[in-house]
Amino acid sequence: MTSILFSKVELQPTADGSSGALVAYLARTAQSLGHTHHLVWSLFGDRGGDRNFLYRMTGAGVRQPILLYSAEPPKDTTGLWKVESKSMTLPDAVGERVAWSIRVNPVVSRDGKKHDVVTDARRSAPEDERWEDTARRVVPTWLAPRLAKIGLEAPPEAMVLEGSAKHEFPHDRGGRPVTVRTVDVSGTATVTDPAALAAGILSGIGSAKVYGCGMLLLRRLL
Repeated sequence: MTSILFSKVELQPTADGSSGALVAYLARTAQSLGHTHHLVWSLFGDRGGDRNFLYRMTGAGVRQPILLYSAEPPKDTTGLWKVESKSMTLPDAVGERVAWSIRVNPVVSRDGKKHDVVTDARRSAPEDERWEDTARRVVPTWLAPRLAKIGLEAPPEAMVLEGSAKHEFPHDRGGRPVTVRTVDVSGTATVTDPAALAAGILSGIGSAKVYGCGMLLLRRLL
């Protein structure tokens, strides 16, 4: 059996010495993904190190809980965060059934650049087709082989697109703003390779992991 840490972190309603002012400031500045990932990094020490965690926001702003997978426990040195962590045991038998949910940034690499698969597909889509309908056609097909690579068989036709969002925020180094399109997808899957699942789940799926994408939430089905 292989275990990773599953954590839920959320800002404390008040902070010692601040009467909640710092918490309120952080909550305001973290409304965009461009700020939130800095706050999450702060729970894992030096930002210059390798990322060994994935996270997902459960709502707008960090006043909503943030979910984490990590190899090491997140550590709050500021008194601003409430942190709850537990060991998560992954499915370890071929044929096990799981329910899953993920937020992805569906892109493909071409000519050294990343291209949004939905935007690509819309170039040949009917003019009256909505973005969401194009996404329902192409995102499951994009996602299925990536799930298969980490040991999960998930038929595209059984996937459910639960929502999408377009995020724009300033780049840390200046220049053109960063644009990230995210899609929330869920479904059920059969475990085909427990070792691949154990090796791949902390690496995540797809791009934009620094902005809260790629964390595959799993729940065993009886």
